[in-house]
Amino acid sequence: VPNPDWVSAYATAYPGMLSIGGQAKFSSVSASAVSGLWLYVMDENKNPVHQQEIKRSTGDPEGKYLENGAWCYGWWPSNPYPADQCFWWSSSLNGGHLQDGKKYYAWIFLEGTDGSGSPGGMTSPFVQAFYTPDIPGTQAGLCHCYGQTRRADPVNTATGRFTTGTRTPPSWVSALRSQWSVPIVPTRLNPDCWAEAGQLLSTPN
Repeated sequence: VPNPDWVSAYATAYPGMLSIGGQAKFSSVSASAVSGLWLYVMDENKNPVHQQEIKRSTGDPEGKYLENGAWCYGWWPSNPYPADQCFWWSSSLNGGHLQDGKKYYAWIFLEGTDGSGSPGGMTSPFVQAFYTPDIPGTQAGLCHCYGQTRRADPVNTATGRFTTGTRTPPSWVSALRSQWSVPIVPTRLNPDCWAEAGQLLSTPN
């Protein structure tokens, strides 16, 4: 399999955590030809602070709370979003592998069903992580993203768990965008809301 065409990165706000994530695109192979991928989160000195292999056969994040990971839309059956795009996310508590004010980038490699792998991978631009203070229990869940309520974004802003793209249950997705809880990527995540949240929350490099 070839390298991804491009990889993006942005920061998001989630109470009590630091969260970053982005998307990746591949065009010369189909999603069915991609069996997995490797995600490396690198610091400014080109040192990996997190590395993880994601397998299509076992890594489906739907309905799970995961602090780090990646997934391709085309791996979901009957998915309405671009089949040649994937999303990735990484988050940690304060003092974890992400540090407040530090810059990071993602380095992603694809794995093919034929046993091949991306020759060099593709990197994202730098993104600056920031710590978001926790929200008192009585105020938790009061904020939301326009795209979530108006565009069926699967991320629920009140909690932290994956949901479907057509309803917003009492728990949120965890990947990186609309809820302020990036550790889980939403189920059938709506790209419009992610883009909107990224524009509103990204910290300039």
